Amino acid sequence: MKHIVSVACAAFALWLPLPSYATYAAYTAPDEQQCSKMVDSQIESLKAAQAQGDKKAASALQQAEKRVRENRRQRVSDCKTWRAIRRFTPD
Repeated sequence: MKHIVSVACAAFALWLPLPSYATYAAYTAPDEQQCSKMVDSQIESLKAAQAQGDKKAASALQQAEKRVRENRRQRVSDCKTWRAIRRFTPD
């Protein structure tokens, strides 16, 4: 009996912190317009950080602006561009 209670408690403990499936089902990926806004917002954030003297942000801004220019010239999705610039953007 003690073993069954232990197993039941462990199973409950594993189940408890997991969010429901409905949480995941309700998520929808951003569309192209939302991604474009996120890219522009990220560039503006980097510009603001650079203005405050953040050297990492200055470097990241140069990389991000170059990536955005190149990707938009090649008609790459802004969603792909946003994922790319998030990789080298300081938190």
